[in-house]
Amino acid sequence: MGRRIKPGLLVGPQPCRRGEGARILPLQPVCACFTACPNAELRRGRRYPRRFTLTRRTAVPEYRYLHYDVFTDALFEGNPLAVLPDARGLSTEQMQTIAQEMAFSETTFVLPRERDDTDIRMRIFTPAAELPMAG
Repeated sequence: MGRRIKPGLLVGPQPCRRGEGARILPLQPVCACFTACPNAELRRGRRYPRRFTLTRRTAVPEYRYLHYDVFTDALFEGNPLAVLPDARGLSTEQMQTIAQEMAFSETTFVLPRERDDTDIRMRIFTPAAELPMAG
């Protein structure tokens, strides 16, 4: 009936199945996902062997951050700064990794206060290291 296809390979050219004749479609990536797949239309009407239908998905954490342009009055000028307003639960290594990913001169992580005489606690990282202070 059909040949076995390994996930991630390219298949094609494939004839169009929408009744438009013998038009040839370009190469399409094969999706081995079973549910919640952005490429579900590539699977429609095809049967993959069961061993290729399920994939393990790891939860990717999401962090809200704000992007500011500081030391300027004009949009998209000045010094870019990322601020994570809720950095609870992040380790120092994770903060450093996020700062490296942002690749801004500084990335600021806001944490709850540790003492009664302060409002917040902030940690500031460059892509290379943590800064003791900035200003």
